[in-house]
Amino acid sequence: MRMLPSSAPIAARQARLLDGFISAMNVVFLVGLNLAVVQMGQEFVYGMPPLVIALLCIPLLTTLLTVLLPIWTVFAWKDKYWSLVGRLHYSLITLAALAYIPFLSYWNLLGFRF
Repeated sequence: MRMLPSSAPIAARQARLLDGFISAMNVVFLVGLNLAVVQMGQEFVYGMPPLVIALLCIPLLTTLLTVLLPIWTVFAWKDKYWSLVGRLHYSLITLAALAYIPFLSYWNLLGFRF
């Protein structure tokens, strides 16, 4: 059995923190945007509310951070951070985060296109 380098646990924790942060922020954005739209109702007629503008900053941040996920995925497979199931799980999270970017772009939620 191959021993992990001493830096692997720190790198593995950083990788998990990154995917957890990106996932949590994407959920906050989706739930927050839905709640804002329901709460605001007809206020969208008079312009974009500040809450929605603030929420639209989240996808920009998560998209920039998602660029790092494939890099961490390569390191996870190369250095065998976790078990095979753990690495497959991390790879699926990476693929989901990458697939989320075209979804945001399709619905004009990536950037301030209003």
